[in-house]
Formats: sequence, C-alpha cells, structure tokens
Amino acid sequence: MSLIDLLLDTPPRKVYQALLKRILAKDSLTEFNDTQPCIFVLSTGRVGSMTLAALLNYTDNLISWHEPKPILYPASKAAYQSLSDIHTDAWNKVFMCLRKERFDNSLKLGRGYVETSPQATFLAPVIAKAISNVKFIYLVRHPAAVIRSGMRRNWYAGHQADENRITPRLDSDLYGQWQEMTQFQKNAWLWAETNRWILEFLVTIPDNRKFTLHSEDLYLGQLPALSALFEFCGSTMPCSKKIEKVLSLKMNNQKIGEYPEFEKWSPEELKQLQLIIGNLANRLGYELF
Repeated sequence: MSLIDLLLDTPPRKVYQALLKRILAKDSLTEFNDTQPCIFVLSTGRVGSMTLAALLNYTDNLISWHEPKPILYPASKAAYQSLSDIHTDAWNKVFMCLRKERFDNSLKLGRGYVETSPQATFLAPVIAKAISNVKFIYLVRHPAAVIRSGMRRNWYAGHQADENRITPRLDSDLYGQWQEMTQFQKNAWLWAETNRWILEFLVTIPDNRKFTLHSEDLYLGQLPALSALFEFCGSTMPCSKKIEKVLSLKMNNQKIGEYPEFEKWSPEELKQLQLIIGNLANRLGYELF
C-alpha cells in the first residue's frame, strides 16, 4: 500500500500506527556499530560509574544505563568463581536472556547501548563472545579511595550485597585463609584481584575496542580524558555547562560510615596494602607511599 492509499483508505488510529512503524523501521539498527556502539564498563565499583552514565546520556548516539535490571551481579560472580569454561553457549544464552530486550530497544531507537555499573565485569569474556565488536571502558580509581569507601559501606562485614561480591576461588592460595582475613585485607584483595582480572582480560581485546579512564580525571573534568572518552564512544562531547552540571552533583557520593583518610592509616594497614596490592597500583599509575 502506498502512502497516499494509506492516508485515504485507513482510519486515523491505524494511519498513526502504520506511520510509527515505518519511522521505527527506517531508524532501527540491525546491530551495533562504530557510531552506535555497545559498551560495557569494567571496574571494582565506587569509581564514578553513575557519573559516567549521566555524562554519556548527554550524547545523541547512546542510551546509557547505570544499574539496569535484571541485575547481573549473581551471574558475574558465578562466572568469576567458576572453575569451568565460561566460553560456552549456555553462558551466552544466560547473558542474552538478561539483556536482549534492552539491546533490542536501543537498536530500535537507532542508539548504541552503554552499561556502566560493575555488575557485568566478570561476564566480560561472555559479552565479548556474544556481541560482535563490543567495546569496553576500564574505569579505575586509586586503591585507597576504593578500599576506604568499601570499609565505610561495610563491604565483607554484613553489607546486604556481600553475597554477590567475589571471594577467592577454590584454586586460589587464599581460599583457605579467607575467613581469617580482616575486613581491610578483604577489601584490598577485592581491588587487587578485580583490577588484575580486568587487565588480564583486556589483553585479549583489540586496542580500538578498549579504553582506560581514571576516575580522578572523570571527577576533575579533565578535558583531554573526556575528549578521548567521547571519541571512543563515537560521540560529540557535550558542552562544558552540561559536563559541569553532572560533575557538580557528585552522584552516589559516600555520606555515611566512618573510616580514616588514607594519610591516617596505621603502619599495619599500609603494610597489608603493599603486601596485597604489590606493584599493581604503580602499574596503573598510583603511588601508595
């Protein structure tokens, strides 16, 4: 039926529905691409992922989510703890079952898809296999800041989400020592192990599909870092007023819980920090002492 025939012979409601269908069909994408990419952020958490989501939602080529549902935390932890191969169709089906509807909605709107929370981190190998040309942003923050935030939030000491936080695997040297480790040691291990795992994974990803962003550059609105970020996303960088508006909100800023600033940590805590994190902090550009 031609457009003229449609307008002459069809009730108004059906005209609207048919035109809407045509518009969506015209603008819909069949798959993600360089200008409408699919991007997942990998991190420990407490790194500014909510702020990043807000910034990327100022673009005209992306739909950015912080913690979309269904949540991926249980599956991500299971992927990390698993001693078997996760590069299987079963894992692919689990992941796509949890995210296909959101992918489809973004594609219908002609937009790329971004997910910024840490909940998908340990599913990265599954995601890389499931989505052609998927991109990854590695969002990393100084270990002391992440550890202090975790301590203030009571991570590994009764926090409601502890059941979805990783612990040493059965084949780890620390598996038998975990119950005896202090809360501080556990939080230091979380930073070290998560970042070690991410770096190991990113070696398998081509350079044009991975981007490292330091939280400190994000929080300070460093233009070179932000410019490179938006270029990686195939996006035009928002105006400075929009960026400043997002950064001024200090999203998800820690307001409760007490724990000393890094400069006031005890000699024993600093010793444990060095023992557990080792040279990884320096490798990522952070000085501990």
